[in-house]
Amino acid sequence: MFILTTKLSPVKLLAISLAVVTLVLGVVFLALPKDEVAETAGQLKIKDAEDVRSFLSSQGWETSISGSHESVTIPTEWNSTFSGYNQIQADQGYDLTKLKGKEVTRYTFEVTNYPDQNEIILANVLVYKGRVVGGDLSTTRADGYMHGFALPEELPFDTQTDAETDPAPDTQVDAEPIPEK
Repeated sequence: MFILTTKLSPVKLLAISLAVVTLVLGVVFLALPKDEVAETAGQLKIKDAEDVRSFLSSQGWETSISGSHESVTIPTEWNSTFSGYNQIQADQGYDLTKLKGKEVTRYTFEVTNYPDQNEIILANVLVYKGRVVGGDLSTTRADGYMHGFALPEELPFDTQTDAETDPAPDTQVDAEPIPEK
């Protein structure tokens, strides 16, 4: 029979303890299913349109009850427009480059609490394998605007109506006082 004894210093004991804890945590992390890993990382698991509405609510947006969803394919070749769209995604912590050629689901809802706005604002949320991978808020106008889920510090539009703006400099306004009665 062979017996080995050793004297451990406090530093060696601490190093061994840290190694064991690291090993145990690594095994637990690797043993978790991928979906549980995503949820523990703070990402909401998206199963249906109601989950998308909950996600938008967590971003501060109220939406219409009904919406739509469709499958879309992330292009494999990007033009400058799609590269600009991916920059919006990158600015909010998403990146669509890994999804080139992949099919995602786009959920669309009308936003009902966008500030100082009289036009339709849509929230688009891109979902891949049960998690949000991108999205935007945008107007329906051809000359409209688009931004990420957070409301920009400066609103992307002029909140003044035409009646509140001054006439153009070359426009002459003839106004007569209203007579008193």
